[in-house]
Amino acid sequence: MSKKIAIIDPVGVKAGMDYYDIGLLQGLSDLDVETYLFSNVTNDLKSIKNYNVFESFINDNWEKGWKLLKGYWKSFSFCKREKIDWVIIHVFSAQLIYFLFFILARLFGLKIITISHDVNSLADDDNSRFKKLIYKYLSNHIIVHNQYSLLQLKKIIGQKNNFSIIQQGGYPHLIDNTITRNIAKDKLGFSYSKRYILFFGQIKSAKRLDVLIEAMQFIDKDVELIIAGRPWKDDFSKYDKQIKTLKLENKIHKFIRFITDEEREYFMKACDIMVLPYEEVYQSAALLMAMSYGLAIIASDIPSFKEVIRHNDNGILFESLNSKDLSDKLNQLLEEEGR
Repeated sequence: MSKKIAIIDPVGVKAGMDYYDIGLLQGLSDLDVETYLFSNVTNDLKSIKNYNVFESFINDNWEKGWKLLKGYWKSFSFCKREKIDWVIIHVFSAQLIYFLFFILARLFGLKIITISHDVNSLADDDNSRFKKLIYKYLSNHIIVHNQYSLLQLKKIIGQKNNFSIIQQGGYPHLIDNTITRNIAKDKLGFSYSKRYILFFGQIKSAKRLDVLIEAMQFIDKDVELIIAGRPWKDDFSKYDKQIKTLKLENKIHKFIRFITDEEREYFMKACDIMVLPYEEVYQSAALLMAMSYGLAIIASDIPSFKEVIRHNDNGILFESLNSKDLSDKLNQLLEEEGR
């Protein structure tokens, strides 16, 4: 493998991929690989050559598509000129525009390492033909993070052996030890006498926030839910309606927006339990983040979580989509922690 590797990532700071990119490139740099990042990230590490070629937030679809093309073209041109033979591209969904970027990379003569985060798009917007072409023919090597993802990938590419399973790591290096629990609660206006459950990250239909909201009606009055994140191809109004119908307005606090790094620190320090009621996910940075901060974890018993969480050891699993089982497990944990 070449001693020069670049990550091409238009998402970056928009969804916490900057943590992932920098952690991966630091690890490669420690192995004497010359590393490059083409994204929208502020990075002062001398070990990573950083280039901001993508913009963070663009609402107009035509403008977004044009600027994506410009960013990829600049990145691939640079890689070709500097003889960076291997580029890493993240895949969350297989659509025409991303298929074309893979084609462009191959036209530049670059070898592609594809990191498949969501083998099947959680927004259900994949094009099956483009997905097969990306994984089976345009990717020189594919990385997934667990056995569940590999099983789903093999349904697309068969037994082809150009893949690796590399578990996603945690984020202990992000923790600011100068921020205490009390400081975090003061910053957020949280009560010292109450306990807080956290739902953190992008709000997607597949994450089943509705199951957690349903469970909250059976939780002790001195325990409140924090929802922190912005919707992604999901309509938060349906959750607002559910909260109002169940009369939970006083038990649920909403921070429905982009969460900054500083705010992330406060939420992770001020809350007691992270709940991940997902119906489907391939891996979860929110789970690894919460574990890095030492939060208690309750998650649905879906295959990808069962590869990380050992029930009643490093977390608690509840029956997926069963809000009553979730509330029972939450109450049990809260009772044990209160002793």
